[in-house]
Formats: sequence, structure tokens, C-alpha cells
Amino acid sequence: MGRARDIANVLSSSTNIALDSELGLSLITPTSITATGGSGSILTNAVSFTSASAISLNGCFSSTYENYRVMFQVSGTSANSNISFRMRSSGTDESGNNYAYSGIKTAAGGSVVLDAIVGTSSNKLVENYSGYPYHISGALELFNPFNTVTTKYTFNSYGNNTAGAYSGFTYYGAHSQTISYNSITFLASSGTMTGVVRVYGYRD
Repeated sequence: MGRARDIANVLSSSTNIALDSELGLSLITPTSITATGGSGSILTNAVSFTSASAISLNGCFSSTYENYRVMFQVSGTSANSNISFRMRSSGTDESGNNYAYSGIKTAAGGSVVLDAIVGTSSNKLVENYSGYPYHISGALELFNPFNTVTTKYTFNSYGNNTAGAYSGFTYYGAHSQTISYNSITFLASSGTMTGVVRVYGYRD
């Protein structure tokens, strides 16, 4: 009874319950967004984009948090496409050969491939094998993107299409430049994509 009474008191109080604090995460609203070849909007709790070849979330990293979690969902693509990300600062994407990762990916048929690549294409979040539209869900973890140190990252993602092809990624990587980045861009290698992105900062 005591615990039930305590919960009732909390629910009846005028104080907001900070569930993000309990989880150690705070939802971040970008200062602006840039949609390429389509449209985008900042919603109450997410960034939504439609028929865009790229979507940039500006001003989402700052000195307030060191580490971040980015949740992304693509509900469809207009062509066979790899979905990638790029670090971004002062309105410009970092597109040089400075991304490296290693990890495991699975493909249709259950094959497992150990991957280790260096190059501009190595920051892809999911790889489309054949057919579309493609549906993608995943989580990208970024460590110290705003600080002037090497940005490390990990991501887990899964994608499938209506033709039955699928791929799953578990990767660990780094961006070798010691540059402060306050933004991030997601882009399709071909065609356009529609979906939602959310950015959270990890509370200390």
C-alpha cells in the first residue's frame, strides 16, 4: 500500500516526470534541418523527411553532452540504395576518406561476412542488395562528436524489402579527423528515402 500511495502522490503532483533522466537520455531538437531533393520538418519529438536524397540535422551536438544516440527509421526508398551518414560542421558534410569501420553483416540467405573497409563508403548504415522499397531501422552511437578528438561510433541496423532481401549490420568505427562536429547528414546512394530520425544526448 505504501508504494501504491507514493506512486499516486507522484502522478497527482504538478511536477513533470523526467523519464529521459531515468533512462539517461535527453531528446535533442536540431536548430534547423536541410532536406535535399525532398522535404523535411522538425516535429515535437523527431525529424521527419519525405522523398529526400539526404537529410541534415544541424546544431544537434554541443558541449552539453559528450555522447549521443541517433535512432533512425526509413519507411521506404525509391531505388536500390545504401544508407550512409556523414559528420557535418558549419553547414558542410565531411566526405573525405576519413571513415573506417569493421564489423559483421548478414545478407539474404543467412550468409555472414566479416567486413573491414576504409573509405568514403565505409560509413554506410545498411546495404541494399536488391529490390525496393527498403525499410530500415537502426541505432547509431556517437562518442565525442563535438569535442576536438577522434569521433568513435558504433551502429546496429536492419533492413528488408518487399522482395524478401534483408541485411543486418553490427559495426564499430571511427572518424580520424580531430574536428568538432555539431551536425550529421544521412544520405541515400541513389534515389530518395522517407523516414524519421531522433537524436538523444547521454546524460552524465
